[in-house]
Amino acid sequence: MIKQYIPNIKQLLATPKKIVIVPHKNPDGDAIGSTLGLFHYLKKYNHNVSVITPNDYPNFLKWIPGES
Repeated sequence: MIKQYIPNIKQLLATPKKIVIVPHKNPDGDAIGSTLGLFHYLKKYNHNVSVITPNDYPNFLKWIPGES
């Protein structure tokens, strides 16, 4: 990320927003982990966040907090 954009992003996220996070199709562990990490970070700052996966992912990834 270009550092000059960071203040703009912080300003944009300064007030709660409705946000949808969509990982790629057939998400792997990296996609699910980063998606849910971002989900938890944004929830911490009172954003209304939803995750929509294009299709289901393997059961072995369903232990991750916030998965359901």
